[in-house]
Amino acid sequence: MNAPTNISAMKALTASETAAAVARPFEVAVLALPGFSHLALHAYIEPLRIANAVSRLPLF
Repeated sequence: MNAPTNISAMKALTASETAAAVARPFEVAVLALPGFSHLALHAYIEPLRIANAVSRLPLF
């Protein structure tokens, strides 16, 4: 979250491109096998949740 943002790339997105990207969130499937660590699952999913919160869009 402390990485510098690329403002020029953010400005390059038009409203229609943003709306098209948000129209359908990216689906992620996780196969948790027996013995799979809940900590590992949380570490995998948490960045996706943070991306949704920061962007205020349903990206994942």
